[in-house]
This record gives sequence, C-alpha cells and structure tokens, in this order.
Amino acid sequence: EIKDGKLTAEFPVTGNGSYQITDGGLKTRPFKITVREDKKPEVRISSPQGSEIETGTDGKIEIDYSAKDDYGLTEFRLTWEGESGKSGKLIGKAKDSPAAYEGKYTLDAGGLDFSGGDTLKLRVEAADNDSVSGPKTGASNAITVRLKDASKTHKEVMNYAERLMDEMIGVLGDEIETSGAWKKIYGKASDDTAAASLDTDTYIKTQSKLTGGIENVSVTLKKTLDNMKDDNRSDYTYFAGLANMDAKIDELLEERRGIFQNFASVDIPRAGRLMRREIAEFEEDILFLDSMIKGEKLRDSLLTGKELMREYSELSEMMKKLGETGDDALKAEIEKKLAGIEKLISELAQKLSAMSGDIQQGFLNQDAFKSIDMQKQLEEIAKLMKEGDIEKAMQMMASLQQSLQSMMASIESGMQSYGMSSLNQDMSKLNDIIARLDGLEKEETGLKDKTQGLKDSILKEKGSGSDNLRKFIRRGEAPLGLNIKLKLLVVRDRPGADA
Repeated sequence: EIKDGKLTAEFPVTGNGSYQITDGGLKTRPFKITVREDKKPEVRISSPQGSEIETGTDGKIEIDYSAKDDYGLTEFRLTWEGESGKSGKLIGKAKDSPAAYEGKYTLDAGGLDFSGGDTLKLRVEAADNDSVSGPKTGASNAITVRLKDASKTHKEVMNYAERLMDEMIGVLGDEIETSGAWKKIYGKASDDTAAASLDTDTYIKTQSKLTGGIENVSVTLKKTLDNMKDDNRSDYTYFAGLANMDAKIDELLEERRGIFQNFASVDIPRAGRLMRREIAEFEEDILFLDSMIKGEKLRDSLLTGKELMREYSELSEMMKKLGETGDDALKAEIEKKLAGIEKLISELAQKLSAMSGDIQQGFLNQDAFKSIDMQKQLEEIAKLMKEGDIEKAMQMMASLQQSLQSMMASIESGMQSYGMSSLNQDMSKLNDIIARLDGLEKEETGLKDKTQGLKDSILKEKGSGSDNLRKFIRRGEAPLGLNIKLKLLVVRDRPGADA
C-alpha cells in the first residue's frame, strides 16, 4: 500500500529470516527478523489459598483467579481432573481482549465427578486471541479438592453415639440409686412427714449432680445430631429417633430445673414422679442406641465388604490382562492393588472382631471371619506374582473369590436377621403400649360413668349453695372425665421389611 510517499506492508512472520518489501522494480533493503514465540497466557488462582481443600458433596468453592497475556485474553474455563478423566466448563469471557483480567466463580461441589476417587485437581484455563499461529491456552496452579471421607465422618458419628450411651448408662445408674435410696428412707412416710425429715442440702446436692449429668447427655446428643447432618452414611430413621430423644430430654431438663430452682421448698412428690419418668426415658433411649450401634456396625461391615468385592473384581481383570501381555508396568499396578485389598481385609477383620458377642453368636456365623485366612491367601498370591507363576496365582484368586462371596453372604444374612429381630422387639413394645392404652380406656370409661352420676346428683340438689356449681356444670359441653392425648411415632427402615 502506497500512501503519502510511503510503502506499507503487513504479513505474518512464522520463522527467522531476512525479508524485503518489493513493488515492481522497487525494493527495500533486507531486514533480518527474529521470531519470538507467542507465550501462553499466565493464569493464577489466588483463592482458595494453599494447594488443597476439603469439601462435602453439598459444599460451595469460591474461586478467585487472574490472568495476563501479550496478545490479549478471550475466555476462561474451569477444569477438574481425577481418576475418571478430565472435565470442564466455561466460567467467563473477556471483552475487547484485555491484556490482564480478574474474575470470580462459585463452584457447586455437587457437580464434580468424584466417581473415580476422592480427590480432583482444579485449574483455571485462559485462552488468548493469537490469530497468527492460533489461540493458545494457559493453565493456572492446581488446587486439589479432597472429598470429605464419608467413612471417617460416619465413624465420628458412631463414636459420639457410643459416648452418648455410656453417659446415659451412668446417669441411669445414678437415677436408680438415688430413687432407691429415697424409697428406702421415705417410702413409708407421708409426703408431709417426708418433707419435714428431708435433709434438703444433701438432697439438692444429689439432684444437682443428676442435673449436671443429664445436661452432659444433652450436649453429647446435640453433637451427635449435628455430625449426622454431614454424614451421608447415617440412616435417617436413627436421626429422627435421636431428634425425638433430644426433644424429650430437653423437656425433662426444663421441668427438673423448675423443680429444684426453689431450694427452700422442694416438691417431693413431683420430684419423685419426674425421676420415674427420667428412668423410663433413659431405659428406652439406651435400648434404642444399643440397637442403632449394633445395626450400624453390621451395615458398616457390609459396606466395607462391598468395596472389597469391587476391588477384587478389578484385580481379577488386571490379572487376566497380565497373563495375556506380561506387562511389567501392569505387574506393579497389581502389587499396589494387592496392598490396598490387604488393607481393606484388615479393616474388615477388625470391624467384625469388634462386634459384641451377642451379634456374633446370634446373627453371624463363622464364615464371616474367613477374612483372616484371606490375608494369608493374598500374601501367597503376591509371592506367586513376584515369582512369575501367574497361572497358580489365578487359581488362588478363584479360591479367594469363594471366600469373599461366603463372607458377604454371611454378613448380609446377619444384617437381615438382626433387622427382623429388632422389628419383632419393636412390635412387642407396641403391643404392650396398646394393651396399656386399652386399660386406660377402660379406666376412663369407668371414671366417666362415676362422674356422670355425681353430676346428675348435684344438678338435682336444691339450695343456694349449689346454684353456682350447677351453673358451672351446665356451661360444660361434656361430662367430667379424663382426657387422654396420645402421640405415637413408629419409624423403622430395616432390610427385608417394607416399613
């Protein structure tokens, strides 16, 4: 292009060399041009800080990032990579191709694919607008996102549950001891006599200790519930039961504080009735916790067993492939897989051995404890692998499969049997409640008949002294009697049962 006596030209430079601009017989002197390679955009994640964060599947991750480039920036993608592969999404676009850019993005962890493992690497990628050699993409520093260990969270919940049961057993023992001592000393006396002979200081001190114990139980129970909210392996049935338990204990605590706040005048009969209710409540709560802990131990063992079966299936495929290819790299992977399976078997053996004797004897047969023998089989398979005897190692793998299947069948059967046993106990308790309600209904009917007769006799009486009473009775819409309100909640979710 010639303009104002000047010759102008524009062209892409793709390599080092000497260049001239020519126009017919005219030409410039040679120019030596050295090519500088277009660099990828520089990208950095400034928040979250550090190289690793932990989150749950319902968590939110706030990402702050910045980028710069000599050509100019166009768009930005968030990528995540794990054992299951690499994925990404567009998170921003820049207008007018700026040389520098800052952005923010909120990532919902529920949209990440953790199926291949419990960690992912997050990066922000930025693209430039290089129109000569083509757009280039730069990647930021990596942030490792670790999924909260579901088994660890569940284990913490169960630890709280066991601690809660221990505290409840301690409080129940103190309640029974205090109640028994009270009955022994004051049981034959009238309320007035008992109140007059009561050692108020000692009694208040004893009751304060009980109040403190129940308050500790309440704190541990609330911590258990809080942890269960983040535990996706906890059964909601148990959560509902513990929430109901929490409400009842709060109610008992409120009444207890009301009774014993007035040290000068202790309502002895009311205190006695409260303690009887507390004893009954803690007895039921301890039975519920015991059932929950045993059931969860069985379920936890079953989940570990299923994970072990998945690992074994992968190992079998790897062994078959090794027999076909003899790949040394694959052999190293198999050795690593064997070590992981051995660790899982050790964990399962510990879980089964830690179960109380009544579960082992009543709901598990000895096939469930073949995991100890399985460890020896794994050691032998690893030895055969090192010696190169793949065929014999495959034969032992078949034997290992039978042991695993037998163990899983035993645990599943034990869990179903335990669930049915717990359901039968619940039905027995429900029948007892119904029987007691039937007795109360008969008592209420008798009381209603008696009060109806009393009402009729008062209405027939004449005289000014009974006029007000007659007016009061006539204003009533129903005869005098006992009104019972019952709230009954039965929630169960057991294997092998509809509800």
